[in-house]
Amino acid sequence: MYKPDKFDEYFSMPSSGKIVQNRLDYYSYIELPTFDIREAIARIRIPTIVFCGRYDSQCPIVYSEEIHQLVPNSKFYVFEESNHTPYLEGNEKFNEMVKDYINLV
Repeated sequence: MYKPDKFDEYFSMPSSGKIVQNRLDYYSYIELPTFDIREAIARIRIPTIVFCGRYDSQCPIVYSEEIHQLVPNSKFYVFEESNHTPYLEGNEKFNEMVKDYINLV
């Protein structure tokens, strides 16, 4: 998280807490080494938003920038004070982004 002191506030909502480790392992070790969707996403022709947190460690900003470059006419949003949870860490800006998307379609 960009602001670790906000952890309790951001994650106070109930969660199942269930992550299927076998699926994650399969993806990480079997699919991920050959997983490449760049050609496919370059064919996207619908209004698209690409967003990420500046400090996203799960999907670093460089990948979101690449997606934005590949998807024609996409809009790109960077949440400057966020890791992987901009919907929590930048809630107001995230809601504005969603409103912008609705105006695109």
